[in-house]
Amino acid sequence: MRGLGKGLPAVVVIAVFVALFPVIMGVIDNALYEAKIQTTTITTSQPSGVQILVPQLVSQQGADRLVVEPGKAVVPAGETINVKIYVYFKHSQPCPYSDWHVEYSVSGGIEVVSDDGGKLVDPKTYERILIIKVNSPGTLTVTYYYGTGCPEGTMERVVAELCTSAEQADNTTAITMTPTTTQASTEEETYTNITGKVVTVNTEARYIVVENKSIYVRGTWLDAHTNKTLTDAEVVGLIKPGDTIIAVCKVIGSGRLMAEKIIVNGTLVLEKSE
Repeated sequence: MRGLGKGLPAVVVIAVFVALFPVIMGVIDNALYEAKIQTTTITTSQPSGVQILVPQLVSQQGADRLVVEPGKAVVPAGETINVKIYVYFKHSQPCPYSDWHVEYSVSGGIEVVSDDGGKLVDPKTYERILIIKVNSPGTLTVTYYYGTGCPEGTMERVVAELCTSAEQADNTTAITMTPTTTQASTEEETYTNITGKVVTVNTEARYIVVENKSIYVRGTWLDAHTNKTLTDAEVVGLIKPGDTIIAVCKVIGSGRLMAEKIIVNGTLVLEKSE
């Protein structure tokens, strides 16, 4: 153990390492997660004649990431294309919010002819493979729903476009948007105002608690006074326990409150921009 700690007893060095081990592993785990999702490339082989225009679409509103490959393609009329759906989880599965799920719907002249049902290929990666027949232009909408009560996010959604010619791909208005639902659910959106003193602020999970209500903050925001653009983490960081707020919230899912506008102590006005 010579050289470790500059004269500190070996037992002290070992104790410090053991104490820091969970932190070190957390940093390594997050680094591997970021590296994995940043290097994802399309690997699915395609039938002859399929032209890939956009290799993949990525959504990351919360902590997890939804990826659909390809994001846009030209497929000869009447032929099929292979589509892969991935979810990259920040935390290993199973997690406490295990009722997460992936749904999809199609519109226009496309139909799903095969669905493998999806599976976890490792503790942090979900994969689902669809085979889609393209009779005329259409879209595939994929939605990943976080588990009920999960503080990391609500949903991720992307819309892939499938056309039968390059001309149609250049003119996406040719796609008929009348939905034909295969696996989808609709959410009725309502709004409510929450007024009171802030009890708890969680900057990591990006939510605040007013009395006994948790209010989640997601997306990009705007300081209405300075016109400064803020991240959701920055918005939460501006709010302190004891502050009085008025929050305009969208009620979604199983009653979760998602902030759309927050007025802090009657002076600071924060508005969600996307």
